[in-house]
Amino acid sequence: MVRHGQSLSNIAGTFTGIINSPLSELGLRQAELCAGYLKEKHPDRLFSSDLDRAYMTGSALGKIIGKPVEKIAGFREIDAGSWGGRKFEDIEKQFPESFDIWHNSMDDAVCPGGESVKALQKRVADALVSAAEKCDGQTICVFTHATPIRASAAYALGQSVQETPWPANSSVSEFSLDDGILTLKTYGFNEFLGGCTTFLPDNV
Repeated sequence: MVRHGQSLSNIAGTFTGIINSPLSELGLRQAELCAGYLKEKHPDRLFSSDLDRAYMTGSALGKIIGKPVEKIAGFREIDAGSWGGRKFEDIEKQFPESFDIWHNSMDDAVCPGGESVKALQKRVADALVSAAEKCDGQTICVFTHATPIRASAAYALGQSVQETPWPANSSVSEFSLDDGILTLKTYGFNEFLGGCTTFLPDNV
């Protein structure tokens, strides 16, 4: 699972959710560096969220290895509802109670007018298992978003989402699926990015 490169909304400091936002210049560079790393994994199939920033990140690898990127809506970011497109500091001021739960007890968080973290976790886990089972014995790359990766890692580890850190832009998390059991092998690997590494801000 690969988090998308830095997007313009990342630079703006907004909660993007299911809103489309293209990659920044740095995000495009991160995608290229990530593609250089992933091509050595010899992936058989490429999947991505149906949102532009994830698809653009996957396309960098697709161009190198000559494979299409298949869009799956189940891998999209959380539906942020009323938070979508707002700056994080504004969300904290306007939705203090629900954002406090998001920040300090993420497993119980629900975006007002949008999706809960528990619903996202099930949605992404179902999509991940479905994609993996269709590609039995193969290596697949899933280009997605921060919350889906964080929730998937927590699911695989059997721990809370709150205990799991945010992954960096264009970082790679490796899983295996055996007999329906999802296992996390590495999380948020980003050494190939060098000085191009970017993270979500602390107030997310």
